[in-house]
Amino acid sequence: MRPPIRATRLYVLAVVGLYAATSLPAQAQLLFTLLTPAVTASRGDTVTFQALLTNTAGAPLYLNSDFGLVDSPLLLDDLPFQTEFLLSTPQPTLSADGLPHIYALFTVSLPADPALYAGLPTTFGGSFTLYGGRMDTDQDTLGAQDFTIALGPAAPSVPEPGTLALLTGLVLSGTGCARRRAQRE
Repeated sequence: MRPPIRATRLYVLAVVGLYAATSLPAQAQLLFTLLTPAVTASRGDTVTFQALLTNTAGAPLYLNSDFGLVDSPLLLDDLPFQTEFLLSTPQPTLSADGLPHIYALFTVSLPADPALYAGLPTTFGGSFTLYGGRMDTDQDTLGAQDFTIALGPAAPSVPEPGTLALLTGLVLSGTGCARRRAQRE
């Protein structure tokens, strides 16, 4: 005896639904784009990376942690992300408005010592990953972005405008004194 068609359809739908619920990871929807994924900087500079974050999940989204890597000798600091998303009480969420929002997420510092760059390429790579979800304890991977920093020429040593004005004033003053002295003689 065959089961009724309706019962068979319900059974198939239940099996497919159960399979989908258990085999597919639950992911919140986040569009994550670095505004400038490729930059040029000089030794001694600190570069701030900003991102465009858009929550398309239709519900608030918690950004609970991050993971950043960068090639040595550069140093990545995620304090901007921590300040924006983790240190606030209560922990803020990324609103479900579906609009893009710009946030500073991390900085990368380039050491000033030229010896640290000896034998290394002039372009350094890195990546930054965001974790979170619909709960303040979720650790789903929400998005990851790669970035590059090209080592530019070292900035020339130029005196500050105040120092330059002082030096110019001293030169003009000295020239004026020398003229007066020459006129007296």
